[in-house]
Amino acid sequence: MHSIKTIVSILLVFQILSCKDDSKNFLWLALVGPDSFGSILVKSMSFESEPNQLTTSYPALIDENANAISISLPYGIVQRAIPSFILNNGSWKLANGTILQSGVSVIDLTNETELVFESENGTETNYSLSLYQTVPVPDTNVSECQDNSNYISCGNTNLPNQDGDVQNSPNAPVYTVIQTLNGYTNDPVVVDSQSGVVWKSCLEGLSGSNCTTGAASGQTWTSAKSTCANLNSANSGNGYAGLKNWRIVSRKEMDFSIGWLQAGVTQYSLPYKDKFPGRDSASQYDIWVMEEDPSDPTNKAFSYGIGSCCGFPVAKSTATYKVQCVAAAPVPNPDFASSEPGVVLDKRTGIEWAKCPVGRSGSNCEVGSTSQNTYEILLNACNNLNTAGKQWRMPIINELSTLVDYSGGSFISTTAFPSGLGTANALSWVYSSTPSRASTTVLTNALIPAMGVTANTGKNVTSDRTALCVVR
Repeated sequence: MHSIKTIVSILLVFQILSCKDDSKNFLWLALVGPDSFGSILVKSMSFESEPNQLTTSYPALIDENANAISISLPYGIVQRAIPSFILNNGSWKLANGTILQSGVSVIDLTNETELVFESENGTETNYSLSLYQTVPVPDTNVSECQDNSNYISCGNTNLPNQDGDVQNSPNAPVYTVIQTLNGYTNDPVVVDSQSGVVWKSCLEGLSGSNCTTGAASGQTWTSAKSTCANLNSANSGNGYAGLKNWRIVSRKEMDFSIGWLQAGVTQYSLPYKDKFPGRDSASQYDIWVMEEDPSDPTNKAFSYGIGSCCGFPVAKSTATYKVQCVAAAPVPNPDFASSEPGVVLDKRTGIEWAKCPVGRSGSNCEVGSTSQNTYEILLNACNNLNTAGKQWRMPIINELSTLVDYSGGSFISTTAFPSGLGTANALSWVYSSTPSRASTTVLTNALIPAMGVTANTGKNVTSDRTALCVVR
């Protein structure tokens, strides 16, 4: 009996190792060791792309010496994650005793602190869970390039590495077609397969597969928060689409989902019309986002302007805007680390930034002064930067927006970026390489005050701006 188990175990190990170069299977991590019978024990865990509706599979790292499991997953999937296992002995269980089925069972990793492995002979071992939430950043889908005043063909060697030149970077945007989940055929949703965020396909007040029934309702922020939370009680307590983590959309999620410039798209009618048909409009409007004004969180929250500038803090209880609900854990704040001198890594996104804006240098960016100049000059300044021997470029708008922290204080970390993006405590517009919408003057989108008191996104102005560079 023992010899048969050993042969089967060896075959499993051989299969895992022989598939290590396969694009689907290489992410499996196998732990191999003797069990109490002297046979070989195979134990591995991953979060595969297909059952989780993600573009990528993610391995879990099992540390047998520390009885610990480390998991790194996109934040949108962590409350409905489906693990897959390779086991030739025993089973995985939740702390409450529930046996997990590979590729089927759903775990809320924000609530579970340990898993239990029960071997074939009944021995149980507790493994602590360590979860790290990432924020995959999608490309804007922009295919246009520009100089200071006009659209130009991409690939221009004098104006290189613009948004239109950098396709599917950092990640290709992947929004599924409108679909239903968990058997709830009357609950249409769209899944962002990069982040795992599930979107209610219609703005509140609209319904139907194409959001053609009803009218998008204007609500106060307080009412909007309750409206999205009430989706968790739908379907007799099982939640809209079978999900129970609905909330108001965040500002960064709106940034990522609006697509920016595409052919035939105006500042009011948005890309991804097949995914979010209820958003299309002939005039500007605002959508509530979950971020509260850190200077007055009791009374004010942010809106997100569609076809209009910026989205400023407004009164929660009196202003009325449209409502978009999503199912996901909150977007985690940036997690900056110094990866090498002059370089800042955001571990959430995997994006590397120059520590100092163009014109400054030194360990604390104390040398020189921040350059404010035209788009062409700063675009090339980023491309000519040689900090840490890396190749740099101007960021696209989706990359730039990830720097913003709405939780309070400075909107950009002054620990990671000592000089901010401009003059301390002053509004400082910052270039991205993403062009503005086709219906507006051809100028580059800009983002955020360096260390100011308001956060404005996508404002198009003619004045010179500053630049912060990213690794290309």
